[in-house]
Amino acid sequence: MNYLPIFKYPLTTIILDDDQSFLKGLGYNLNSSNFIKYETDQTVVENFINSKLQKPHDYAKIIKYEYPDTINSKKLSIEITSIVEKIKNKNRHNEFIVLVLDYDMPGKNGLEMAKEFSQSNVYKILLTGVATSDDIIDAYNNKIIDHYINKSDENLVSLLDQEIKKVQDEYFARYSERIISAIKLDQNNICYLYNSDYMHFILDFLKENNIIEYYLFDRIGSLFLVDNLGNKMTIYIADDDIFKGVIESVPDNSNPQVIKELQEKKKMLCFSPNTEKYEDIDYSLFMKKCYKIKGHSGLYYSVVKEH
Repeated sequence: MNYLPIFKYPLTTIILDDDQSFLKGLGYNLNSSNFIKYETDQTVVENFINSKLQKPHDYAKIIKYEYPDTINSKKLSIEITSIVEKIKNKNRHNEFIVLVLDYDMPGKNGLEMAKEFSQSNVYKILLTGVATSDDIIDAYNNKIIDHYINKSDENLVSLLDQEIKKVQDEYFARYSERIISAIKLDQNNICYLYNSDYMHFILDFLKENNIIEYYLFDRIGSLFLVDNLGNKMTIYIADDDIFKGVIESVPDNSNPQVIKELQEKKKMLCFSPNTEKYEDIDYSLFMKKCYKIKGHSGLYYSVVKEH
């Protein structure tokens, strides 16, 4: 992947197996950030998916077309601020579900269960052991299942963790591709989501700070973040052009120290998406210490934690 997805958050994984001790063992070892539900009852799983599975985010809320007076012409309008609004959707975790099914279960076997869910946003992993190789290959080729893992594999936990992470990452990357392509078309606004230095910095920051979800809220690459304990913070990004533009926009009656700190790039202006801007605003209240992003001579960041 050569760009950072525009948002990412935990998605639901359901593991269905009639062996409670097996599920308990997985619960101790699988990555807990995967939003995993462990179930032994097939009916519970069927009801959950049929009632809770959500439609993916609507492109139309982010990409809009403006039609100038010129006949047959249209212009893209990217509503970046609508992305962070997604955090208000309490059902966002259920718009893509990874369903892990044991083959050998009382009632319906894993393949029979898998056939019931043909939705494109349900990814089905079969845990094999009893099923014959021909059954598995046929089911995979006919898209009844999307992946399979031998239940007796000594690396089952790591293989399952890797597959869940991979498909969820692919979901966000696939969704983001169209949005980022649209942003690229706007020559008037630079975006760093596909800049390697920016990407490496952000990915390291997410890992080091146990960030489990984030949302893009401006075109350049600033993100609203939530860690594994529910703590919220914002990482603001600015380049030389942003600093220059901010300096030019600061009212003449502002504190001279604000201009000085911006010119020296010791602090940057950090307006949240919800900050109301007005003419007599005290810019000094929104100035935060900033740091240069390693490997990029003209890119800076500041982190603001919510209290």
